[in-house]
Amino acid sequence: MSMRVAVWEVANRLGVVAGTPAELFSVLLAGPRRTVRLPLPPDHALVRALRPLGHLDLVLDEPPQLPGPPPAGSVDLGDPAAVCAADPVRVTRAYEADSDPRGGLRPAWLRAGQSLLRDQDPADRALVLLAALDEGADPRTAAVLTRGRPDRRGRSPGRPAGRAPP
Repeated sequence: MSMRVAVWEVANRLGVVAGTPAELFSVLLAGPRRTVRLPLPPDHALVRALRPLGHLDLVLDEPPQLPGPPPAGSVDLGDPAAVCAADPVRVTRAYEADSDPRGGLRPAWLRAGQSLLRDQDPADRALVLLAALDEGADPRTAAVLTRGRPDRRGRSPGRPAGRAPP
């Protein structure tokens, strides 16, 4: 598990927000002593960094066995619908290994990261990504992320009220 994914996982388990090890350490040092179960091996860099803090009792679980990086082409990193439906840890690992911004998807994914690891359906993940897009993102990316998503009144974007879908 990469350091980024490990930080997001630990932060989610603790109910805090942290995107970097420094942010996680800051939150931990400012709060009470805690116990957390981590799906990390004892020699993971984050485990080695957390142990000396003294504000965390670590209980290590067997980490999930993920094969190497996803095979090329297994998830189209430029397709918003595909990345929202795919395993978020695999997508994160693939974006970490690929510097292409993919129409703004990659920076949005890495910016929103911790929120994307939660168990959620692809439509909810698309909303998180949509919120994380910056103004430099390809407008088509935002359009795909909003496609078919009902608004608060139950209408889909682009469809006038009272009209049935074609």
